[in-house]
Parts: sequence; C-alpha cells; structure tokens
Amino acid sequence: MVSVFLLTKSSMAGDVKKLLANKTGLQPEEQQLFFRGEEKYNEETLYVEGVLDKSNILLLDNTASEESKIEEIRKHNDMLKAFEAVVEVRTEVDELAERVFVLKVAADGGTRVSDKEFKT
Repeated sequence: MVSVFLLTKSSMAGDVKKLLANKTGLQPEEQQLFFRGEEKYNEETLYVEGVLDKSNILLLDNTASEESKIEEIRKHNDMLKAFEAVVEVRTEVDELAERVFVLKVAADGGTRVSDKEFKT
C-alpha cells in the first residue's frame, strides 16, 4: 500500500507515525520507520535525515514490542509472587525464632522444657 503525505521541512518521524496511525491502526509506538535502510526515531527531523519530495519511507509493524511488554509484565508478576513467598517464609522464620528464644530463656532459667515444645 502506498500513501502520500505532505510534510514540512520540520516534520519529524514521530509526526509521520501519528499520520500513519490513523491509516494503519497501529499506534506510533508499534511502528518502525526506515529510510535508506536506517530506522528513523520520533525526534529525528526527516528533512535533515535526507527525506525529500517523493522519498520512500518503509513502515514496519513492531507489534513484537507489545509481546515483549506482555512478557515483561508476566515476569514482573512472577517476581511479585516470589517476593510474597519470601515474606511468608520470613514471617514464619521470625515466629520460630521468637519461640526458640522463649524456650531458651526458660531452659536457661532452669525450667525443664519438653520435646513437645520443639515440634511445630
């Protein structure tokens, strides 16, 4: 598909992506623009980069970036679950440490402590 857009000398790659979003349905962050084999980034002025009248710019669908975002969110959620598990274990260890301390104080004070006190 060929589309023609009128651009000014100050037009940036990001401006073209916004125009293309309406036509393609791809959000600007899902697009990659290439001119002469090099990707053009949002802040690059196209005229300065050599884009002239009737130049061809290649648009690629970069929805893989969306997939990587989903993967990043999944990893983040996995890390949160791991942190929650660590908190649970830490809480249990703290409770056991407190029980051990109480039993030690009792035993050091001469109180006889039964084996049943050590079982969870």
